[in-house]
Amino acid sequence: MTGTAVVPHRHFLVTLAGATALCLAACSERTGPQQPALTAAQADSIGQVIVADAQADLDVATAGGGPGFVPGAAPPSISLSSPYTCNVDVSPATPANSDADRVRDSVRLTFADCVFTYRVGSDTVRGTIDVLDPTPVVTDHALKLSFTDLARIHVNRDGLMSSITLNGSRQVIRDSATISQTIVDFHTDILFKDGTTASHIRNWDLLFTADVVGAITPDSWLPSGTLTITGNSTFTHGDRSFALDVTTPTPLHFEATCEDRPKFDSGTLVAVVTRNGTTATVTITFTGCGQFTVTRT
Repeated sequence: MTGTAVVPHRHFLVTLAGATALCLAACSERTGPQQPALTAAQADSIGQVIVADAQADLDVATAGGGPGFVPGAAPPSISLSSPYTCNVDVSPATPANSDADRVRDSVRLTFADCVFTYRVGSDTVRGTIDVLDPTPVVTDHALKLSFTDLARIHVNRDGLMSSITLNGSRQVIRDSATISQTIVDFHTDILFKDGTTASHIRNWDLLFTADVVGAITPDSWLPSGTLTITGNSTFTHGDRSFALDVTTPTPLHFEATCEDRPKFDSGTLVAVVTRNGTTATVTITFTGCGQFTVTRT
């Protein structure tokens, strides 16, 4: 049994909406042969969480240990509804750099309630990122980013709260033109606006290519560019788990000047979803800055 559903989206933690419908669908779901691999509401929520993770993977892609780094903050050229405030503790204050490359041996960035406001609500960032040189005696471009309870908490105009929390590590190779990330067993925990929760555990490979060669610099705003993703993951909501294989048949375009989240304005992301031996396809199509549709087939 197959079906198609198309759902329009706008803004970042709209990417965490639709949970009430998902819960109702899941509570009434049966696993008999007449049931699809996933309902339209489940496909919508899976698509939303994948998009949120893809955006989050780029939020910290240029981290190098600088004290002014704020994951996901808008670049200075973008006008927020009000200025953001942020307290970042950098430890140690003067980190070692044994191989004299652009990555210090070990720096811990602790974010204490970084708050910035968009026209659709406000975001708070808290938690820690460890910026590490995995080859501290070899001069190269290798980098490791380790996240501990790095949470992005969104409160929309109606006062409803949702969040994503990141735990895990990413291996990164980057230069001024590309950023390559390998993500293994990376955990994202999601709190939906209705208070329900879900988890997404990923093994992804990502390649970001700047539109302009030489535009990528550490601790600076990520420039516009394209993103490709391949890999697999497990999405769990309540007692139901789904296996996902993810690809980007059309690379996603990240637009640095976009004032909404996600900051993709074109491209296609496809997830083949399997549960109880039955598969379905979730296609996410980005149609403009902060806008995308989720289609189930």
